[in-house]
Amino acid sequence: MPAPHCEDASCRPIQEPQPALAELIDPAKVAALITPVSVTDGSREQRDGAHRPNMRLSLPVGRRILLDESMIPTGETEACEPGLRQLGDSAWDDGFSDLREPIRFLLSGGDSETSLTFLHGYRFAQVFAPPGSDFVCFEPMTAPTNALVAGGPELPVVEPGGRHDAAFAIAAR
Repeated sequence: MPAPHCEDASCRPIQEPQPALAELIDPAKVAALITPVSVTDGSREQRDGAHRPNMRLSLPVGRRILLDESMIPTGETEACEPGLRQLGDSAWDDGFSDLREPIRFLLSGGDSETSLTFLHGYRFAQVFAPPGSDFVCFEPMTAPTNALVAGGPELPVVEPGGRHDAAFAIAAR
């Protein structure tokens, strides 16, 4: 990062409501400078016994972030219907905004499912599932891809001495 900062990431189990739930908190603390906050945490989900054609995604998204030919966001978005999708032969490397409450991404297949719920502080998401893979990455993001270069109102900042907290929960059954 270009500015002095302190990263303190911790993971702690949450006892309620599900024993398999974990929460990750990423506070970014700053001393003397206004600091941009652009944090992402990749969560790679793979379900044993579930093969790609049988896997389903549930995406709580309202807008897809449009990319140029170099996969850099153009600053424009398009409407994207939230809800359930069959993974099948589709390929994903997409950023999303206008996330719908509750912000809960779900991967299911066979008799199991894994969910990623944004608790607070994450307003954007990236979904990555390369062709032919049997995994999906749901990535909570505090700002859209390329926000540190592009700047703008979508890039949160922390005032001197301030703090930014973001948390998400992962559950598997």
